[in-house]
Amino acid sequence: VILVAVARREISRVGPASRKRCATEGVFSFRSKALEGMLAEQATGAYLDIIGEHKEQVDELMPVTRSFKNKGIEKQFNFNNKLLVRLKKVKKLLKKSKVEKALSSVRDLLKVVEDHAEDLTVADSSRHGWLTVSLLRGESDLPTDLLKKVEKIDNRLDKTRPQRDEYRSRKSGQFAQRLERQGGSGGTQTWRQKNQGPEEALVSFSKTKRQGTCSHCTKSGHYYRECPDFWKCVNEGREKESN
Repeated sequence: VILVAVARREISRVGPASRKRCATEGVFSFRSKALEGMLAEQATGAYLDIIGEHKEQVDELMPVTRSFKNKGIEKQFNFNNKLLVRLKKVKKLLKKSKVEKALSSVRDLLKVVEDHAEDLTVADSSRHGWLTVSLLRGESDLPTDLLKKVEKIDNRLDKTRPQRDEYRSRKSGQFAQRLERQGGSGGTQTWRQKNQGPEEALVSFSKTKRQGTCSHCTKSGHYYRECPDFWKCVNEGREKESN
C-alpha cells in the first residue's frame, strides 16, 4: 500500500506532457514485445517444420535393415515403406490444417503409385526385367559408355540365343536316343548282384570266356575250379563215400 501511494505521488508530480509520453512509450514497448513473441513463436514453428521435413526425407531414403530372401519382395517392401512415410506426412499436415500442402502431397503420391504400377508392367513384359525399368527411369548409376557396352552385349547374346537353344536341344535329343538304344530311362540306376548258388555260379562261369587251361579236362577258357566236369566228379565221389 505504501509503495502504491508513493508511485501515485510521483506520477502526480509529472506534467501532462510527460505522462502522455510515458503512456505512448509504454504502449509501443508492449506492442514491440508482443510482436517479438509472435515472431519467435513463428520462427520456432518454422524450424520445427524444417526439422520434421528433413527427418521424413531421411526416413524415406534410409535403407531397409531387414534382409529378404526374395529381391522382388524386398523391392516391394521398400516402395511400401517410402509410401508409408509420405502418408504420415500428409496426416501431420491435415492435423495442422494445412489442407493445400496435404492435397499437393496427395497428388505427388498418386503420381508415384501410377509410376510404380507402370514399372511393374514394364518389368513383367521386358526380357531384362527391372534392369529395363532402371534404364527407362534413368535410375542407373552406371556410366553412359558402360551402359552402351552392356546394351551391345545383350543384343549379341539375344542373337546367339536361338543357336545355343538349338545346340542344347540337339544334344539332349542325342542323349535321349542313346539312352533309348541302351534301354535306359535317363535316371541313375543302382543294382546289386544277386547271390548265386554253386550250380548257378558254375553255369555263369561256364558262359564267361576267360583265359587259362583246365587241369581236369585240359580244355582252355577256364580253370579246374570252374570246370563242371570236375565238380561233377567231386559230387559223385562224395555220394560214394556217404553210401
